[in-house]
Amino acid sequence: MNKDNTSSKDAALPSGPKYMSKADSVRPKPKRFYKEVSLKNSDDQYEILLDGRVIKTPMKSTLAVKTEPLGIAISDEWSAQEEEIDSETMILTKLANTALDRVAPRRGDILEELVSYGGNDLLCYRATDPNSLVELEQKVWDPILNWIKEQHNIRLELAAGVVHVSQSSSEITKLAGLYDQFDEFELTALHNMTTMLGSAVLPLALVLGDWESADVWDAAHLEENFQIERWGTDEQARNRREFRHGEFLETYNFYQLSRKS
Repeated sequence: MNKDNTSSKDAALPSGPKYMSKADSVRPKPKRFYKEVSLKNSDDQYEILLDGRVIKTPMKSTLAVKTEPLGIAISDEWSAQEEEIDSETMILTKLANTALDRVAPRRGDILEELVSYGGNDLLCYRATDPNSLVELEQKVWDPILNWIKEQHNIRLELAAGVVHVSQSSSEITKLAGLYDQFDEFELTALHNMTTMLGSAVLPLALVLGDWESADVWDAAHLEENFQIERWGTDEQARNRREFRHGEFLETYNFYQLSRKS
């Protein structure tokens, strides 16, 4: 990947890869049509260039990101393509497309979706038995809820079993306020991680607290892990989980690359 701060040609290339459907997986992959990948710094944004021309997103926006590390990483994805372009290997490009095409123009809707997870957060719904699971949830989940209460003055109510518990509107408003600090790229990552984990609190603990990605992943899958230890799992379920875990780690990597130092 060559870094290039000179002006690019006005003409733009076809859009970067979109998220693939099942039909996409059997379609022929497009041939690599470019020789050189470079990065241009323009007005504090980083545009990825193919043979000197900007890439366009599926909605025809210029593919430009706000941090150099993310720009370099996306450029590396394009450089790594061989005779054919395999969009399944271009996770960062996909997430950047989503940030520009879906999250930026719908920021209000995205915030509502994120906050809705806080109203039904995984960490608030507790098992009633066996005692070993009850105690494990207290040990792992309580410190995370205590963190968001002590550090951000957000207190979420607990429920026993699956009976719904309504969270205070004032607490939900405070939760919504935490997202004001994130731009469209960071929100894209947070939204993906929130839907993967079933929790608004866990991704916030990861990016604002002291928890590691492994801690957050295990906390989200605490009950599943508990059942696996008791009854085991099958290969198909294990493969699905490994795939989801890979997506989670790639999304967190996107978040880290998107953060301005």
